[in-house]
Amino acid sequence: MDQPEIENLIFLPDSPYSNLIIDRSEKVSPGISKYFILVYEPKKTRFITSQNCTISKYGSEQFFDALGELKQYKRIIIHYHNANTAHFLHKNKDLLAYIQVIWVLWSGDLYNLSKFQHKLYQKDTKNLISRESVVSKLTVKAKDIINYFLHRPNSIYHKESFKYINFIASPFDQDVTNAREYLKKEFIQIPFAFLSIEEAFDKDNFCKIPLLGTKIMVGQSGTPENNHTEIFSLLGKLELENEIFCPLAYGDADYSLKILTLGKEVFGDRFAPLTDFVERDDYYKMLRDVRFAIFNHNVQKGFGNILGLIFLGVKVFLNPSNTVYSSLKDWGIVLFKIEDIDQSSFRMPLTREQIEINRKIITDKFSEEMLDTYYLNLLESPEPLDPQK
Repeated sequence: MDQPEIENLIFLPDSPYSNLIIDRSEKVSPGISKYFILVYEPKKTRFITSQNCTISKYGSEQFFDALGELKQYKRIIIHYHNANTAHFLHKNKDLLAYIQVIWVLWSGDLYNLSKFQHKLYQKDTKNLISRESVVSKLTVKAKDIINYFLHRPNSIYHKESFKYINFIASPFDQDVTNAREYLKKEFIQIPFAFLSIEEAFDKDNFCKIPLLGTKIMVGQSGTPENNHTEIFSLLGKLELENEIFCPLAYGDADYSLKILTLGKEVFGDRFAPLTDFVERDDYYKMLRDVRFAIFNHNVQKGFGNILGLIFLGVKVFLNPSNTVYSSLKDWGIVLFKIEDIDQSSFRMPLTREQIEINRKIITDKFSEEMLDTYYLNLLESPEPLDPQK
């Protein structure tokens, strides 16, 4: 049997999700893609285990041997666009007229751009976190300038690289709108999600977990993007008896310590932080006691956690500026705004009917069959550009 022609050059980050992305890509369109993790300094990868992925330094003999001729590809698909992939686009910009460049937008690859930095944190959180010293900022800037003159990955190439991108693959319409507005480019959206519900969480187990408690979960990690401080202040003004479950095992250690101290000050014995790493099954057992959850991200963050908790039957409150909120509401998911929280919000959990509505929508949107369709659409369309048109 003849080997299929290679059509796609796919760049991935060193993420546990990348193994799943490669596996599904090969399932729906076997043999038409080459996969790379692009590094500029020799290092060991932490998560990627797929034998289909080449991990190499750009410009090395190994890289070019594995890459082959760039003109053979119809598409360059970039999962999590960063300075390294931007450098690749810059170095090969003269060949991109013949190739469709597709950016699979995760979250940080858009919202960590300097244009969005001021949007991540609310007022009290800004006051809480340590500010970067002037010396540190100058050091970063100096390194960036040096990298520019040495033709290494740098912020200038990164900013310019977006003009070479034609498409954004994302399930969130507002993320694409934000990218268009801030990057001044009319990207075409490809509806896409890279994880099914079976991959995002244990669906069958979640259907069986009884919600027995009344805990309120605040945030998903120990990072300032969660804007814990504002939620603590809001909840502290209400006459509540609910325990506050606050996962802090992942994230920034200094910030987590500040939130740990603040949580104890505001809630006393009702504050129940999670500060140690736990196995997934143990974490699921903890979720049995959670009936409400609040995620105060200003931008698209925490989608997997949000989706899992909604499927579990938890009543979820989101910041409407998080693009996840508008998408979930458009799909028909039952969820609530943080700004509507009052004394009565935690007396009434979701009804069985509301839980079943949410589960059906999530199952339909992120089923195995639907994910295969998303991947097929990404990997086999759109067609390459015709430079004569």
